[in-house]
Amino acid sequence: MSAGPRTQSRDEIALPPPEPFGQQGVARFIFPTLALVSLMLAAASATMWWRSYFEADTFARNVDNSGWVVRSIVGRVLIYRVDFAEDAVIPFTGATWNYSNFQIIRELPDGWQQSWKKELGVEWQFAPLTTPPGTIGGFWMRIRWRTILILSSILPIARMIQHYRQRSRIRQRGFVVDAS
Repeated sequence: MSAGPRTQSRDEIALPPPEPFGQQGVARFIFPTLALVSLMLAAASATMWWRSYFEADTFARNVDNSGWVVRSIVGRVLIYRVDFAEDAVIPFTGATWNYSNFQIIRELPDGWQQSWKKELGVEWQFAPLTTPPGTIGGFWMRIRWRTILILSSILPIARMIQHYRQRSRIRQRGFVVDAS
């Protein structure tokens, strides 16, 4: 009798036992679902990146003497808050988010100074971006749409790699993947 390594035939390869009570587990759905949501965010980011060169979109809200603004313009998202003094005239009113947009007719100057933050695509500062009369503080942050697109593409790419590796392993074992 030979003492060499024993190989399993196709019939002897055992599948993992099913979970008790027929449950398949919710964990196997979490990563694909997150990848799908991330893929939708990547698609929306790509669309908004393209749109921001032709149309500027703005959402603004006033809450407790602070004005919040989220603006998509020239390839980036700009989020800022301006804090006003109690007696200051606030440029916009209302506790709900107000939407406005305008067309970008000519190329706007890039106020973002060349730095590693610009290359990375994220910059923030704890100071008001604009200083209308009565401003006492604020915060601003800008993020390139490109950066959001790249970051939101990581999970879908990882899921695609996982899917094709899994299919490759199944084919190597000799199972039929596509039942057609």
